[in-house]
Amino acid sequence: MEEIVYRSFDDLSRTIRENIHKFPHDVDAIVGVPRSGMIPAYLIGLYLNKPVLSISSFLEAQANGTEYDADAGARSQYIRKERSHKILVVDDSYRRGEAHRKVVQQLAPIKEIQFLHAAIYTTAEGVEALDVWCEVLPSRRLFEWNIFHHKTLENAALDIDGVLCQDPPLDDDGPQYLAYIRHAIPRFIPSVPVKMLVTCRLEKYRAATEAWLAEQGVRYGELIMLDLPDKATRMKWGKHGFYKGEVYEKSDCSLFIESSLREALQIVQSTRKPVFCTETMSVLQQGSSMKTELAQLDAKRRMARKRCRNWLQKFFGGRKG
Repeated sequence: MEEIVYRSFDDLSRTIRENIHKFPHDVDAIVGVPRSGMIPAYLIGLYLNKPVLSISSFLEAQANGTEYDADAGARSQYIRKERSHKILVVDDSYRRGEAHRKVVQQLAPIKEIQFLHAAIYTTAEGVEALDVWCEVLPSRRLFEWNIFHHKTLENAALDIDGVLCQDPPLDDDGPQYLAYIRHAIPRFIPSVPVKMLVTCRLEKYRAATEAWLAEQGVRYGELIMLDLPDKATRMKWGKHGFYKGEVYEKSDCSLFIESSLREALQIVQSTRKPVFCTETMSVLQQGSSMKTELAQLDAKRRMARKRCRNWLQKFFGGRKG
């Protein structure tokens, strides 16, 4: 199976930082293409110290004759007031160009301003259409910021606990667990239909699970649950990742979204098909090493704990009495 090219928020930030010299520094403002384009627009705006607006806010400012600096916050006092009559229009990606052409059409009536168009990620086709771009990617790519709203999910299998909702704090295989299912706190709710949900929740909790999914507006083709009598049997069985992998392999799904890194790696190993893991917000594919991935996760956790300790020491250590 062809590998999925994936870019995370970390990748986006790093790519902008490494290519900041490509963006014109003499523009009057940065205009982001909602919604995804607003993320890189704000990052670029912060680096260049420029006001940032959405397309609609920019057009409104043009119609009312108001200044862009109002959207720059407290830093507006440091923004140069000389006007270049240039605007940088930013989107996160260019694929087939539909969004780009729509924006060009919206801005076409404004003749007194030069519009420069940028995208962080583009296909080869977009290179000719854009004034600035950072990285050329194939058309089959996924981004962390829109994965749960992408049509790829129409052919994907999703775990429930840890993906659609928080993991259960307690599983007594009784009233408390049932209350958790009925009132689970949502986590990532997809805005597009998904092909199937694959969970190690027991079949006896189907009615409560289906009720919660309906309440949250989750649309799905099939709900596959574990047909075992109780939690003790499930724990003794213990093949969670490989069970999900078996279902995934038999399906024609092209992506699995799993909460546990360990189980995600088991799914990849048993299917050689890509898995998106919400524990690390990364795509695991054939060749992913369990030892390497777990070591990287442990390193991130240690670093997070260290930052937390340092912050607590700085905050409480400097207080008297």
